[in-house]
Parts: sequence; structure tokens; C-alpha cells
Amino acid sequence: MFGGNAGHTHHVTSLGSTFTRRRPRWKIDNISPGAAPAVDADGTAYFTTAEGRLYSVALDGLINWNIELGGPSRCTPALAANGAIFVTTASLGLSAWSRQGKRLWSFAAGSNSHPVIAGDGTIYVIDDRVSAISPAGALLWSYPLATASGLGGEAVALGEAGVIYAVRDGLHAINRDGTSLWRAPQGDSQSPPPVVTDGVVYAGFGTQIVALDGRTGAMRPNWPQELTKRLQAGPAVDGAGLLHFINGTSLAPNAPGGNVVYEERAPIGVTMPTPAIDGADVVYAARDVGLEGPVVVRDPYRTHGGMDDLDFYSGGRAVGVAIGKDGTVFVATAAGEDGDKGSVFAIAP
Repeated sequence: MFGGNAGHTHHVTSLGSTFTRRRPRWKIDNISPGAAPAVDADGTAYFTTAEGRLYSVALDGLINWNIELGGPSRCTPALAANGAIFVTTASLGLSAWSRQGKRLWSFAAGSNSHPVIAGDGTIYVIDDRVSAISPAGALLWSYPLATASGLGGEAVALGEAGVIYAVRDGLHAINRDGTSLWRAPQGDSQSPPPVVTDGVVYAGFGTQIVALDGRTGAMRPNWPQELTKRLQAGPAVDGAGLLHFINGTSLAPNAPGGNVVYEERAPIGVTMPTPAIDGADVVYAARDVGLEGPVVVRDPYRTHGGMDDLDFYSGGRAVGVAIGKDGTVFVATAAGEDGDKGSVFAIAP
């Protein structure tokens, strides 16, 4: 699902990629994805497009199917253990599909959000409220938030004991029965989705990022941290607890004093997706390079043996990075400044 897991750490227990072959496994052009693909255990990638289609692409690049969703979609699909695929569209809201591409049901909620699946199968989406939907498509409860007007893709994050975290008019912690646990003032409608790991909730707010106790909402020691510019996407969290940010900053949680471990600035004005981190804690980022589109960068923070540019230009603007179980790296790009549509491509490990 979005962020690789329900906490959105973008950290997956996959093999690392050496990129010794440095070639695309496959590439699909002339589409407009709005987010990273979701990747199944066998390497099948599922992604949606602004043209209103859902794709299923095998690891070898064979398109299993692509189907009409009934409206534009810019979400990362969520893949359930029972085989269901959950996506959102502007027209239908949340819908469920089989692995064969057959629509199972739809529910009018969360039209601009990334679906998130809990361990018990409950699906969560967000718009002007957080909605909890059963695996059969029934509303379990809804929790009201501020207006959703003008919002882009969003997602709740799930923490310990099934607590749901949502950012809108502050940071909300919601019990699994839909009642409020606590609310903190940090976070607004332009903030990226929260990230949850080891009982700590991270949320971006303007040029700050905060770390709160997931149970009480209390600020953690040595936080908040000031950033040089507004957080454009949520952080990725590696196995050592380092936070890797969209502007290239890596922060060590709860470390005293200056927390910047290494910093590599992105070009001014460029928007890039959250990095992805593999099971060896190697970081993969898509860095935009002019009109040629993004180049995938392995380990941009030089914490594991040095930066490794792939020099693989895809065209368009990077909107998502994901990693498969075998180390294949998937990148989605939106339309470029020249008017060309985007693409989704897979780089062999």
C-alpha cells in the first residue's frame, strides 16, 4: 500500500539492488500515474492513472490487464491478503477489485486518498472525515475532520493497538472504534500523511517536523526540528530510526543538538517523492534533472558505501518510488513540462 506499510515508513524488507545490469526491466509510456505502484510478493505491480485506469503488470513487463475505473485516480492501490485490490477515484470513491480485474464493490468516500488496510481487513480512507470500511464494503464508522476542499492525495497511518492517525486541522489520534484518543495542534490540510514507527508519530507542519508519543500525543525530547523549507512529502524511516526527507535531509530521532546527519539538496523548485528504503537500509530516490526527467539515485546519503547515480532518465516528474521483494525498483512519473505524458518503469536489480 502507500508507503510500503500501514505506518508509511517507506521501509520494506526486500533484497537490496546492485543495478549491475543498469537497464529497465520494463517501461510503460503515455500514461499519467499520480503515485507509486503497489507491488505484490511475486513482483506484479498495480498502479492507477489520471486517465482512470488500473493496471496489473507482471515482473517481466507483461500487462496482465488494464481496466476502466470509472474516473481519474491518483492513489497507490492497497493489496489485501485475501486478494482484493482497493483504489480510490474522483467519481466512485473507494472501490474493491479482484486480482482478475473484476469490480467487487464501491463506497462513496475518500476520493482523493490512498487506501490503507489494517490487520483485521478494515480499510481506511480520508477526505473531510476518516471513514472505516469493512472488507465487504460497509461503513463501520466515520470521524469528522475539517473541510477537504482542494486537497490532494492523502492517507491515514496506523499504529499500535490499531490507533489511526490523520492530519487535517491538527494531528488526530483515533481509536479503532472511531472515538478520539487525542488531538495535537500540529499539521494542516497541506501536510503530508503522518508516519508511524516504534510508537512515535512523525508529522510535517510548515517548515517543522514533529515527533509525538503515539499513545499520549506528547512531544518527544529534542523535537520539533526546523527544516530549511516546507516538507513536500513524508519522511522515510530506516531500520536505525533515521528519517530521510524530500529535501535530502536525514535526521536522527532524539539525538541531542544538531540532528542533520547528511544533506544533499534537491534543485530549487523541484518536487520529488518520498525515498524508498530496502531491507539493507539502502535508500533509493528519484531526483529530477531538468526536462529529461528523474534519475534514480541509490544511497544518496552516502551512508552505505557512496552515492550511485543510475543515469536512467525516464521523462516527466517523479511521483513515486517502490521496491519489490527481489530488489526491483519501480518509479512512476507524471507528465513533463513539454506536455508529454508520464510513465511507470521497473529497473532490474
